[in-house]
Amino acid sequence: MTSAKTSFYKEKLEISAQDPRKLHNIFSSLLNPLAPPAPSSLTAEVFTTFYTEKIDKICQTFTSAPTSSTSHSQHSVTPSLKQLSTVTAEEVLQIIRSCNPNTSSLDPIPSTMLQTISPDLLPFITTVINGS
Repeated sequence: MTSAKTSFYKEKLEISAQDPRKLHNIFSSLLNPLAPPAPSSLTAEVFTTFYTEKIDKICQTFTSAPTSSTSHSQHSVTPSLKQLSTVTAEEVLQIIRSCNPNTSSLDPIPSTMLQTISPDLLPFITTVINGS
């Protein structure tokens, strides 16, 4: 066992002879080996209890917060956007064609297919966009 360790470290030292950082790391690991980690007293039950109590405290701060509606009415913002302008079929086609053809498994139709058949679907897509 001792000869195996000796040959192992001898080889590591020869390989790292030109790299001072590696040599330092090798000597540090030999002269100051890491102490074994202390046994953890954290159990799943302690972890669960800690976070359950933490969440309960957070929830209590929400229920005890003042619910005065006067403070909200003084700072309320009225929306200034009342109407959207409609888009043209050409604008919709330009947007569809300028998009990257990346497809997700959640997409109802693959992007490349949509870009291919968009001229045929353009009136319907434009109507849906302008109607929403």
